Amino acid sequence: MITAGYLCFDLGLCLRFRDTFGDALMLTHHLLIMIAFFLGVATHIGTFYMASFLVNEASTIFYNLNHFLSIDPEWKQLWVYKANGILLAVSFLIFRIAFNGYNLYLMATHSWWNLAVKRKMWRTEPLSKKILCTTLSLLAIGHVVINFIWFAFIVRAARRKLFRKNKELKAS
Repeated sequence: MITAGYLCFDLGLCLRFRDTFGDALMLTHHLLIMIAFFLGVATHIGTFYMASFLVNEASTIFYNLNHFLSIDPEWKQLWVYKANGILLAVSFLIFRIAFNGYNLYLMATHSWWNLAVKRKMWRTEPLSKKILCTTLSLLAIGHVVINFIWFAFIVRAARRKLFRKNKELKAS
C-alpha cells in the first residue's frame, strides 16, 4: 500500500500548491490513476499493468526539482536548471511516452487479444468483469493521453527556450 500512500500524498501536494502543481490536467491525472489503482487492487485485475505504470515516476524527480529551481529567477541561470530540463525531457520521453506506449501495446496484444479473440474467454466472463476491464483500460488510455499532452508542453517549452537563445545570439 506504499503506492496508495504516495498517490494520496502527491494528490495532496497538488491540492495544497494549486497555483503551481494543481492545474486541471494534473488533478485529472491523479484522479484517474487513483481510481484505477483502487479498482485494480480491490478486484485483483490489471495490477501487472498498474505496477508497470509506476516506472513513470522515474521522471517525477526532475519535474519536482524543476518546480523548486523555478522559484528563484537567479536559479534559472544555473547549469543545474538547464541540465535538469534536459533530464526531465529525456526521462519523460523514455518513461512516460515510449514505455507507456509499449505498455498499452502489451495491454492490447496480450490481454485484450488473448482474452477476447484468441481464447474466446470474453464470452464467458460476467458483465461486471467486462465493465471493470473496459473501465481500467480506458483509465490507462486517459493516463497515457495526459502524458502525451504534457510531453507536447515540454517540447514547446524547450523549443521556445532554444529559439529565444538563438534570437539573443543573433541580436548580439
